[in-house]
Amino acid sequence: MDGDSQRLWNRQFIFLLSLSAVTATAFNMVTPALPLFAVELGAGLTIAGTLAGIFAITALVVRPFSGAAVDRLNKKRLLVVSTALMALAVMGYSQSRSVAVLFLFRILHGAAFSVSGTTNTSLACAYIPPRRLGEGVGYLGLGFILATAIGPSLGLGLAERYGYQVTFTASAVLFALAAGLMLLLPYRHQPAAALSPEEGSTGRLRLGDLFARDLLIYAALAAIVSLSNGVVATFVSLFAQERGIPNIGLFFTVSAVSMLAMRLVGGRLLDRYGLSRVLYPAYAVAGLSMLLLAASRTLPPVLVASMLRSLGQSAAQPALQATCIRKLGPARTGVATSTFFVGADVGQGLGPIIGGAVSETMGYSAMYAGTGVVLMLGMVLYAWYERRQRARQSEAPAS
Repeated sequence: MDGDSQRLWNRQFIFLLSLSAVTATAFNMVTPALPLFAVELGAGLTIAGTLAGIFAITALVVRPFSGAAVDRLNKKRLLVVSTALMALAVMGYSQSRSVAVLFLFRILHGAAFSVSGTTNTSLACAYIPPRRLGEGVGYLGLGFILATAIGPSLGLGLAERYGYQVTFTASAVLFALAAGLMLLLPYRHQPAAALSPEEGSTGRLRLGDLFARDLLIYAALAAIVSLSNGVVATFVSLFAQERGIPNIGLFFTVSAVSMLAMRLVGGRLLDRYGLSRVLYPAYAVAGLSMLLLAASRTLPPVLVASMLRSLGQSAAQPALQATCIRKLGPARTGVATSTFFVGADVGQGLGPIIGGAVSETMGYSAMYAGTGVVLMLGMVLYAWYERRQRARQSEAPAS
């Protein structure tokens, strides 16, 4: 890390953060428009929903391999290629005349998205001072949060006025622009062969290159947080409709503002106080928010629940991600990042499935209350892990 990079807000980090915001906007332009386009092509609602599922499944399958690739190959080239492939996939949407072709491009998009996300975080860590890693990783999510407020309305607005092809083409142009600008990012690749056996990887691909067993606890904790996010994002509108709660769109506005606010300070809290002092309050607050949501009958408590949940989620997720990276060190940021995201992907995928089954048989209150209990159990899981680690350290012979 050169002199300029000793500061968190160095030129390279700002440049990468800006490009991340561009790609996140391009991604969010497509997300709400694609199911509508699929229906226009003749797909049923189940098939349209499966488009989202196949994207998530592809990303989950590719995650471990993306981590291994990031640790072995040139990160900058990987980011350029994966972003260019996302441009190709989205442009493919605009040219699709059948649902089958749409699925093929959706699979390509999911694979490229998985590699891009892992690479972007790993590459950013090269420009973040180690002592401010938590803060830097927290800021990485700012672009995506802002893009969720801009991208969907922009994409749907273009689709309503000019057609879906224009939305997809505009998104592809943004992806392509970002890929081109990434070529200007200064980066010096250190080949794996130049690393020591402890730091780097051998030529042969091993299980440890795909998934870090030491980080299993953090992946599980990430899954718990993401599970709650999947439940809320999928069912809160239906929940509000059933209870006659108006203006539920404000739930997402409050959520975005709260997440943005916590991202600005959460990383600094991690760097200053450590994971435990961030994680316990985060899970407690998020758990209480689910219990409050389960009991809500009017808009004000729903908005309070939205704020509390988003504060908890936005504190826990980057803290867990930064801890994963710290645990494995700079030479294995790829597998550290992919291991974290595997947990997050699993939780995000299981949340709607489990939530749907519970809400259908027991109602939305039971679903949200159960989610709150799961978050509280996350605290119990981490407390057990901490106690186990302390016991191991006390039993270890003094050096």
